[in-house]
Amino acid sequence: MCRSLPSARLAVRTVGAGCPSVDAAAAARRVRWVILALPYRQIAPVVRRLAALGAVGPGSWVVHTNGSCGREVLSAAARAGACTAAAHPFLSFAHRRDAPPLAGALWGIDVEVRRRSELIRFVRALGGTACAVPPGARALYHAAGVFAASHVVVQAAAARSLLVRAGVPPRAAFHGITAMMAGVVRNLARVGLPQAVTGPASRGETDVLRRQIAALGAAGLDRDLVRLYRICARQAARLGRAKRERGRRGDGGTGRCREKEENGRRA
Repeated sequence: MCRSLPSARLAVRTVGAGCPSVDAAAAARRVRWVILALPYRQIAPVVRRLAALGAVGPGSWVVHTNGSCGREVLSAAARAGACTAAAHPFLSFAHRRDAPPLAGALWGIDVEVRRRSELIRFVRALGGTACAVPPGARALYHAAGVFAASHVVVQAAAARSLLVRAGVPPRAAFHGITAMMAGVVRNLARVGLPQAVTGPASRGETDVLRRQIAALGAAGLDRDLVRLYRICARQAARLGRAKRERGRRGDGGTGRCREKEENGRRA
């Protein structure tokens, strides 16, 4: 169930099953699994209404897909006897008409241990990998998603602004940034962390960094942007040192191999 019928239809097409509806109670009575794709503040009121109308109860599942909270917001459904869970796909949904594929996604789940295997089967049926993220860790989990998605867009906007100031036409600047970011993602997938880090900070080129920071200051940019550059440079320097240390040990590729092994051990 979603806030609008077009969103509900898109959700059904994305999942490959289900009944699109904005009538929460009517839809819940027809199905065993009730999936709530709602903003955080709307989840509990909707669930309370479903429980009050007797639309959910023993034998039904109520699952929300919000990343910032666990199953505690579904307490009304749990009191009515339903199985409850949080199952958040670690993906970026920028527009409802262009949803990313669910296959291959990480899902952060919160569910009773005795119900976990059934929820994991649900996630696997969608081609995903389920990892337990309890309520106390949901804020960190969600912040990770902000770093991996929203903050990337913020940095793209900053990079485009700098390119335009340097004389690059806006359209060319945008295409150049998206091409570079696509390459970064490929590098991450191929060599992992910290090996994918590049740039002057990661190489210890302090003279280049000083010139860049001076240019940013002279350009009259927002001070927050200059501070952001300095913060990111420090983080890149740390990753660069780890990359060089790993290279000296001769295990430049083992980090990625370990990641793959850990993924294989997850549900």
